[in-house]
Amino acid sequence: MVLAHDYPQPIMADNKVPVASMTCVNCHSPSKFVGDTIVVTTAYGDDELNSQTSSVTLMHVGGRDSFAHLSGIHGAHMGKIEYIATDSTNQTIPWVQKTNDNGSVTEFVASGIKGPVVRQRRLMDCIDCHNRAAHSFDTPESALNKDMAQGSPSPSLPFVHREGLALMKAEYESQADAQAQITANFITFYRSQYPAVWNSQRPQIYAAAKVLVDLYTTNVFPSMKVTWGTHPNNIGHNDSPGCFRCHDGDHTAKGGASITNDCAVCHNLVVSDAVKPKLLVDMGLQQ
Repeated sequence: MVLAHDYPQPIMADNKVPVASMTCVNCHSPSKFVGDTIVVTTAYGDDELNSQTSSVTLMHVGGRDSFAHLSGIHGAHMGKIEYIATDSTNQTIPWVQKTNDNGSVTEFVASGIKGPVVRQRRLMDCIDCHNRAAHSFDTPESALNKDMAQGSPSPSLPFVHREGLALMKAEYESQADAQAQITANFITFYRSQYPAVWNSQRPQIYAAAKVLVDLYTTNVFPSMKVTWGTHPNNIGHNDSPGCFRCHDGDHTAKGGASITNDCAVCHNLVVSDAVKPKLLVDMGLQQ
């Protein structure tokens, strides 16, 4: 396929990745008790000051504790769960079946499905959620926010979040074309719109342009038809369906039970999009 240049573009996993029991679980134990963990995310606005906000989420990862009690996200998915997907990337899942502790099974079907779902059943394992444990791809928003939180692109540059996102999300013929256009257009913006900033923060502007190019070329490959979102990440549900493929409140059993979509089962949102939240200041994570 390589010699004949006859490979698919983009290349998708299409369920060809070995199951976790043959790979990840050789080192990582899914039953390890993690308990709760705190996740802090930082975001920037599209205003001139790139207004910074923070969110704090308490994730109930759980696992199996010393008393063999299962809890949290990992604990809830350690039993036998089977599903059927109608697409090769497993983003649309209309049928789920759970084997209960007493050996009985509960079948959940998405609304609107008439008749049996007859496609291939798959046994859920770690990589159905942790599908981007390697070769991870970001969204432009997430990638830019994370790098700005590290200091480059510098939040001191006016509208750097807005301009950076626009340049990263534009279409380019190739990575070389992206590198040239992102760099040139970014520099032109500050040179023409903010000459004082251009004169006083030129090193930060050049550094920011390089970061934007790096973020683009790490995630987007025009020659392979890989763009933002081509390879979804199933952890969470903000950037792709992820958890909501099953936990959407729409998968119900004959008895009326449904797969839960209660947010608090998996996490608690402690702080949401707050400016300098007191909690982070008290914890020494923000000044």
